[in-house]
Amino acid sequence: MTLVPLFYLLFKPKEKKNIPANRVLEKITHVYKGFLRKLLHKKWLVLGVTAALVVVAGLMMTRVNMELMPASDEGIVAVSVSFRPGTTLEAKEAAMEKMEALAKAEPDVRSYSVSIESGSTASMRAYLKSDRKLTTADVIEKWNRDTRDYTDMELEISSGGSSMGSGMMSSSTTEIDLRGPDMQALKSAALQAQEAMEKVNGVIKVSSSAQDTSTAAKLEIDPMMAMHYGMTPMQVAGSVRNILSGTNVLTVTNNGTEYDVKLEYPEGLYDTMNSLMDATLTNNQGIQVPIREIAQVVYTDAPQTIMKVDGLYQISLTAATTQEAQFTAQKALNSVVRELSYPAGVEVAQDMMTEIMNEEFGVLYRSILIAIFLVFLVMAMQFESPRFSFMVMMCIPFSLVGSIFLLFIVGATISMVSLMGFLMLVGIVVNNGILYVDTVNQLKEEMPLEDALIDAGAVRLRPILMTTLTTILSMVPMGLGLGSNGAMMQGMALVIIGGLVASTLLTLLLMPTIYLLIHKKKRRKLHVDEE
Repeated sequence: MTLVPLFYLLFKPKEKKNIPANRVLEKITHVYKGFLRKLLHKKWLVLGVTAALVVVAGLMMTRVNMELMPASDEGIVAVSVSFRPGTTLEAKEAAMEKMEALAKAEPDVRSYSVSIESGSTASMRAYLKSDRKLTTADVIEKWNRDTRDYTDMELEISSGGSSMGSGMMSSSTTEIDLRGPDMQALKSAALQAQEAMEKVNGVIKVSSSAQDTSTAAKLEIDPMMAMHYGMTPMQVAGSVRNILSGTNVLTVTNNGTEYDVKLEYPEGLYDTMNSLMDATLTNNQGIQVPIREIAQVVYTDAPQTIMKVDGLYQISLTAATTQEAQFTAQKALNSVVRELSYPAGVEVAQDMMTEIMNEEFGVLYRSILIAIFLVFLVMAMQFESPRFSFMVMMCIPFSLVGSIFLLFIVGATISMVSLMGFLMLVGIVVNNGILYVDTVNQLKEEMPLEDALIDAGAVRLRPILMTTLTTILSMVPMGLGLGSNGAMMQGMALVIIGGLVASTLLTLLLMPTIYLLIHKKKRRKLHVDEE
């Protein structure tokens, strides 16, 4: 409003009339005016076709998948490995050599690094070449297939992206959480669900957090045998504890400082269960009794970690799926797991990623509704008429037809990024409608309404096409998803491009029909009031 008039006055540009673009635009305008005049006499046909498009878009929307954030191809594969407690460093190194062999055999891997920790975990990060043939997701899927029969380690292969929000990006894994008050019943349910999940098409392998266990030796004392030898189970347990941990026999005081003297067996004497079971206990009569006579060893799997949510134990099942079945397998897995019959108290809980997605989507949905309301207030203040405001606001829902259609055709998903595109679209698509309605309101004072509708479209055809085309062209590079992170922002561009195309057609073809219907209804109401 300030710089453009100033530059126009300064440079005094002159428009060239005889350029090919003007001739093409004149032909388009001539065809448009004739076509629009015919449409104005077929109002209900136009509205019927529009309603059919809305229904088709609604059906397409049910086929468009949803995810929190689209995954980007950053070229980093992260491998997290868990071993059973007590695994020696040499055994862990030998196991990690299998993963190194995978990285060496992969032609798209540029370099890799391996880290073996002193605990029960190890990791590997593989960096892919920039001119690779396979994407990061393809390499992850390939390695998941190659390692699904590994039994000496628990593997988690994922994208090791370093970009902001990489933890929220979608992947070819589906997590199912089971919760219950009893751990044994929960383990049984998890095993049942895992077997069912492995049969779903597209699932490569299924891992369970309950598998991350260590072997624990439990000494079960026979009370009857202990009583037979003149001892109680409490005495037996106390004696075994003293054998393993030693016992404090006296306290020595030196210069006011007390020192405990602890009596222990020689180191390594009872390092194995066999040697411990051969140890003897002395009862009150002085009789020595081998531990194996009054107790037995029971080996159990003890979980390394216990997860509790809201007072309930939780076990997570993670299914690695193929890229093609990423969304179909996810729906099938959720359906299969929820149809199973579990022990009393065990239930399927919503996983954390789904909770985050629902929360973020809810915030964006509310933001879109607030934006629509604010735009409506601006329209009401400008036109001082709810009818005209409603007419312009019709651009918003019909623009979604083009957005959903383009997302469906390209195979993109509805994500946080694409919803941000919808939010931006709310303020963009009404601009052409404002120009058209304002021009009609001015021309109808000088000519019949039908001529005003046609001439307004012809007059505003050029600026509407130019503004729409410039915006669409600016979004084309983003819509093509160029670059390693291009897929992340692709959804926003597709939503804006599809919405602008649909809203432009709405403004030029449908809005004149809506204007004519509303104006006739208003005239009919005025006529009734006068009578």
